[in-house]
Amino acid sequence: MRHANRGLKLVVAVAGLAASAAISTAAQAQASPISFGVTAGATKATGDFSDAVDLGYHFGGLVQWNGPDLPIGIRGDVVYHRFSIKDFDNAHANILAGTLNGVYTLPTGQGAPVAPYLIAGVGYYHLSTSCDECGGNDTSDNKFGLNGGAGLSFPLTGFSAFVEARFHHIFTDDGATHMVPISAGIIFRP
Repeated sequence: MRHANRGLKLVVAVAGLAASAAISTAAQAQASPISFGVTAGATKATGDFSDAVDLGYHFGGLVQWNGPDLPIGIRGDVVYHRFSIKDFDNAHANILAGTLNGVYTLPTGQGAPVAPYLIAGVGYYHLSTSCDECGGNDTSDNKFGLNGGAGLSFPLTGFSAFVEARFHHIFTDDGATHMVPISAGIIFRP
């Protein structure tokens, strides 16, 4: 009888551990609504801004919130853009952008390998120039702006890859500064 009680206790203990592991695995399988990511790519100046600078580059980070079973999310980005100023050897235009955006994932079939989305929002932009050969005529200014665009997300196990293009309209003193970053990135879901 004593051996039977030990065996029963062992079975109960193993069953308890298995149940705990199953609950823990199920909890981990539920994706966190908060995700973090990185982005990088090319930035094309448009309008009058393109007359002053060459094709640039950008890199940055992002944090995104998606509610459970909702096609709408909120994403914050901080991205640094750098351009070479035309007609100077060592002169650059820099834009540090902080944006807050709504993200709407378009409906697709269950298990689709690609999820198209629309993104739009507001931003705060720090614009500056640096020019070694310009005699110290560096500039710096802070402005508000709007942005909007579209992208494709490729859901993978534990993270997603994405590509997107956005148009940024920055309200500057002489009208507006426009740029179109084309980005690739990765979003990690903890």
